[in-house]
Amino acid sequence: MGGIYKQLVEKMLKSEMDKHLGYAKNDRGSKSTTNQRNGKSRKRLKTDAREVPIEVARGRESTFDPIVVPKHERMSQKIEDAI
Repeated sequence: MGGIYKQLVEKMLKSEMDKHLGYAKNDRGSKSTTNQRNGKSRKRLKTDAREVPIEVARGRESTFDPIVVPKHERMSQKIEDAI
């Protein structure tokens, strides 16, 4: 479960970051923001089965507040319920 769960959560977080910034990763077109990606942070999510390590993208201006896995939270009950 860990591998698929990790891929799913990271894909959702990547989509959230793309929407937040207004452009996809490596998009060479014009950007309407000065904010840009600035690496990733590691986080461990607690699931019903075990802890799953994930990586969450960071923005230079620190304005990205993910909905799927909110900042400073390790539980993902919304995702658990959906799965």
